[in-house]
Amino acid sequence: MEYKRYPYDYLHKFSFEVMKKLGISEEDAHIPGEALLKADLMGDPSHGIIRLKRYTWRLDNNLINRKPNMSVTIETPSFISYDADNGLGQVAGYKAMNLCMDKAMKSGIAIAHVRRTNHIGKCGYYSMLALKRDMIGISMMNASCLVAPTFGIEPLIGTNPMALAAPAGKEPPFCLDMATSVRAYGRVDIRNREGREIPLGWGLDHEGKVTIHPKDILGTAGYAKSGGQRGTMLPLGGFGDETAGYKGYALALVVDILTGVLAGGLWGGNLALGFDEKVAGLTHLVGAINIEAFRPLNEFKKDMDAMMRKLKDSKKARGYNYTYKEIEDGYQITMKRRKEPYERIYVPGERGLELEKEQMKNGVRLGDYVIKELEAINKQYKMGYEF
Repeated sequence: MEYKRYPYDYLHKFSFEVMKKLGISEEDAHIPGEALLKADLMGDPSHGIIRLKRYTWRLDNNLINRKPNMSVTIETPSFISYDADNGLGQVAGYKAMNLCMDKAMKSGIAIAHVRRTNHIGKCGYYSMLALKRDMIGISMMNASCLVAPTFGIEPLIGTNPMALAAPAGKEPPFCLDMATSVRAYGRVDIRNREGREIPLGWGLDHEGKVTIHPKDILGTAGYAKSGGQRGTMLPLGGFGDETAGYKGYALALVVDILTGVLAGGLWGGNLALGFDEKVAGLTHLVGAINIEAFRPLNEFKKDMDAMMRKLKDSKKARGYNYTYKEIEDGYQITMKRRKEPYERIYVPGERGLELEKEQMKNGVRLGDYVIKELEAINKQYKMGYEF
């Protein structure tokens, strides 16, 4: 696998120009690229600029509204129902989150349902917007059916991500961004593109057998397409109840309840996959908490610093390296303990923030499979960029 680096501004401008070419307004065209590149910068390439192709395909097939009339349909001092009118998910999420922060300045807490929206990319992008105003940000979204319920083999629930960001003082902000599946579905796609196996426990093949082959989960139809003997991802915690997979299963349903079901939108098996020729119909929830409505901001940040410092200064463990040998009825697992303990304990988001700082300085690192996608988009729309 080969990698190249590109300046952030170059990639962001490319995305901006592509969006404008496809009819997105100049006011909104910068948002998708900003959200996608946030994922690349923080080490989440599965939700990065590689997904630009997904949006151009859906725009070209009129599955995303290029000129939506996004609007607030219900409003109280602490709640908004925001209709995205089937527009770009990043644009709707960005606007709804800013409305929440404005409301939270007065009410202390505000949440918004973003209805009739599309894929949003990195869920944590929206919660982290609140950090700019020293607030706590919350974000979650229901997603296409890619995960089986505990004891099942049918993909009936989404990876349904959730995120929370909270500011600190001297320490970096707390930035949780997680799927409720063992791993994000896009990570399986990345492993497949790189020709790598997946760890045992990420998912099952179409017969319900555990697998280390990403194609068994993606199916013969390919990434985010229906049919083709598609396998399934597993909930956070993995297979069965020995490692508490039912907790990830339940968390996924919590997200679906608080988004699609509560908002009267689509949920579960009613949601389309990314490359299905159906309107997505996703629901996104964002929220903001004004810390100063609860206590002085400087005291909150001081306690956040103390919490994270305690964790990071604690004793380090020695991990294990895993190898898998495929046998007739499954896999033989070998665990070998590492000689040295881990050097650091991180708090959620810390590694991503450090990587973001490095890549903003030295360029965004993209694999050759991403570059090929960008080259194809560049050629298709005659953009005149060089990759």
